[in-house]
Amino acid sequence: MPRSVLAGAKLPPYYAHLQTFARLREATSAELPALLDLGRAAGAEEFDWERALAESGRDIVLAYESDALIGAIVTERSGSLVSHVGWIGVARSARRNGVGRLLIETAAENALTSGISILRFRRHLMGYGVHQLLTACGFEMTAIGYERQLHADRG
Repeated sequence: MPRSVLAGAKLPPYYAHLQTFARLREATSAELPALLDLGRAAGAEEFDWERALAESGRDIVLAYESDALIGAIVTERSGSLVSHVGWIGVARSARRNGVGRLLIETAAENALTSGISILRFRRHLMGYGVHQLLTACGFEMTAIGYERQLHADRG
């Protein structure tokens, strides 16, 4: 049974304004078909979900509403201070409701808890919608993509 990503965690105040009822949890290999469908719907068919699910060191957080997978984010630790986002996607029907922000904020909280101080998106993930989302979530553009300094006192 996948565990809730935020089990026992107190939600920071910036979650209060989100317009989603999504439940978050870690991915399991049983969810591969749903992840492939989400990837196709998000226009990212080339992402290797089988490898991502099999490799250690990657975190895959899923967002569900009812029984429908509506979003996912994949992060991977790079060195001792940086976590890279390898993929993020939200189903078209769930966009503009805070699901992407919820996934990013959850990835940031998980990274911070693990001792990571920088969350980074590489340029190949950039589309206009992602650019808007990252800017709204406090990311700054750098030479290699976008990054956000993580701080325990955020809120």
